[in-house]
Amino acid sequence: MNFEELRSVAFDWISKRETVRILSLQEARKLQLGIFVEVWEVTTEIINAKGLIEVATFNLGFEGDFPLSIPKVYLTVESFNKYKYLAHTQTDHFICTFNDDSQANIDLPGQVVEAVLRRAKRIIEDGLTGRNESDFDDEFSAYWTLSYSNSDKPKETILSILQSSINSSFKLISLDKPIGKFTDVIHQEEIEAIRFKDYLKENQFKYKEYEGLNVGPIPITKPPFAFTNKQTFEIIQKANPLIYAEFIKFINKHQSPIFILFSKLINGSNKYFGWTYRHPVLNRKGFRGGKIKSFQALSIFQGNDPVTRFSLEDISNIRISTRTTGRVEETKHCFVIVGIGSVGSNLVHLLSSIQNSQFKLIDDEKLFVENIGRHLLGLHDVGMYKTKGVLKHLSNKMPTLNVSSREDSITDILQKDISYINNSTYLFLAIGNTSIERYISTLLREKVVIVPTFILWVEPYLAGGHCIFLDPLKPHYDDFFDEIDLFRGNVISKKEYSRKNPILSKREAGCQTSYVPYSSSDMLSFLGSLFPYILNIIRNNEKGTRGFSWVGNLMPIKELGLEITSEYQSQLYGTIVESKL
Repeated sequence: MNFEELRSVAFDWISKRETVRILSLQEARKLQLGIFVEVWEVTTEIINAKGLIEVATFNLGFEGDFPLSIPKVYLTVESFNKYKYLAHTQTDHFICTFNDDSQANIDLPGQVVEAVLRRAKRIIEDGLTGRNESDFDDEFSAYWTLSYSNSDKPKETILSILQSSINSSFKLISLDKPIGKFTDVIHQEEIEAIRFKDYLKENQFKYKEYEGLNVGPIPITKPPFAFTNKQTFEIIQKANPLIYAEFIKFINKHQSPIFILFSKLINGSNKYFGWTYRHPVLNRKGFRGGKIKSFQALSIFQGNDPVTRFSLEDISNIRISTRTTGRVEETKHCFVIVGIGSVGSNLVHLLSSIQNSQFKLIDDEKLFVENIGRHLLGLHDVGMYKTKGVLKHLSNKMPTLNVSSREDSITDILQKDISYINNSTYLFLAIGNTSIERYISTLLREKVVIVPTFILWVEPYLAGGHCIFLDPLKPHYDDFFDEIDLFRGNVISKKEYSRKNPILSKREAGCQTSYVPYSSSDMLSFLGSLFPYILNIIRNNEKGTRGFSWVGNLMPIKELGLEITSEYQSQLYGTIVESKL
């Protein structure tokens, strides 16, 4: 596609209908609209609020791949000053015409530009007549965080871990150093807040905690929102006289920081926004010490000071679930993962995609340099217990996540604290130890362990990867193994294991340095192929013991001279074979 030629075709089309010119490079840079390969100035006619025709001017910014991308539309400075603060227009003069995922007819570049212009004109006309005024509510969040002057700088650094509606008061954690961009955290002492504070303590974050006030719903609708202290007092008094007295008491009780929240019903649910006041100056000439209170200082002496607006970044379970899956996951799962090696750590990563999940990590080994090639963790975690490293990884991703760890062997925990296992929904074993797996299957059969259990392991060179799901009602583990305790579904032939072919394992110098060779890419392919089956069992609460065998890339296995079990000889890479008892 010749994009330059397509812009030329579009320009010819528009020039026959509107007054249009291409801005020089210097003119375009002066506008500071963004990075565009070409900017047009289009002068056109619109119908104003009185039904009369008047002139409006737009700038159209074209990216290099137009018409694969739709041109951006801006009001010129003169037109913006005339029409500003209309719905779907921003303080940088941008007009939101079409969504970013909108697709254009690339064979009709001129008509694409014409459609964009038509939409921009309609937005301005609807704004002038008030026809789209209700759209302000839908886009309130965006308008609240816009800057309306050089001195107006809203904060977007406040995190919300609220799990329910806010009471009249709330707590605010003020961090001594930010987490990412976030400097403050709003909560109501829920269990998630306790976990978050544990996360701060574990990662040596220092913080102070303050109280804030929620003044309830306020009918703020149209920008600009660059309020002064005095204006916010008047807004609250008018909107909710009953809370105004409490508001004054709160101001007088707190000097700094003073955080105020209000709610707004948007798309059927309450959203929270707020502002802060500058520190009230109480010592003034002509007044005795202690005579001036915070409210008097802010409303009279500092009445014209601007407030600092802020919006909340919500990471509640409800918000994250909705943004992730489009719905709220009601079912909560607690996963116990035993063995946080290459398979177990990457399995944790997959399971963490299931919303409302809790994790219990069990492993008594530390991470070594030789582990990192196939592990979820990396070099900076070497020397740390694998459980602690993965716990930190999960907490960094979501500090409110319920995750714990035990740096013990699974047998010790089964003997000393079996409730740690049984108070969960699923148990995952990724230890590659047949003796321990058989021991746990015996405990399942004897009803000592009562949790549905997945057992995962891989064959050398990842010729195959396997998983057994044990239903506690019929945990027939032994039925998957033959008379010499070899798994019946092995991809590598029984003969190779029986004669203990030395190529099946590798060894470095030193004691206890044997390892099973396989690549990280094949291991991830195995887990990725298996995960839908695991997910199906979890989501549907499926019963019945069964096994799954994944077939790896057999060509290198054959080149090594290893014999393949006959039933897998012609299977394609990535095939899953399911067996039910």
